[in-house]
Amino acid sequence: MREFYITSLRLLAGDRGVTLPVGNAGKWKTAIQMVGTPMLMAYETPHGIPFPQMGTVAIYIAGIISVYSATDYSVTLIKKLRQRKRQRV
Repeated sequence: MREFYITSLRLLAGDRGVTLPVGNAGKWKTAIQMVGTPMLMAYETPHGIPFPQMGTVAIYIAGIISVYSATDYSVTLIKKLRQRKRQRV
């Protein structure tokens, strides 16, 4: 859902002539998600390493970062649109 939301924000920003740069939070979310997803697929615990539990924690962390990132993108876009509107007046 976040990806659809961010893509929609980027399309809206582009339509209004505003750029929305990629944030570090989104990059961290993606990295943690890419590590956590394979861990969830590993149903076994080789050498006593609890991959499924670690994967679950990673996905929860990615989810929290995802909400933060989407909020950050939204706030940034609103600020840029307001700034652009003030410049027109």
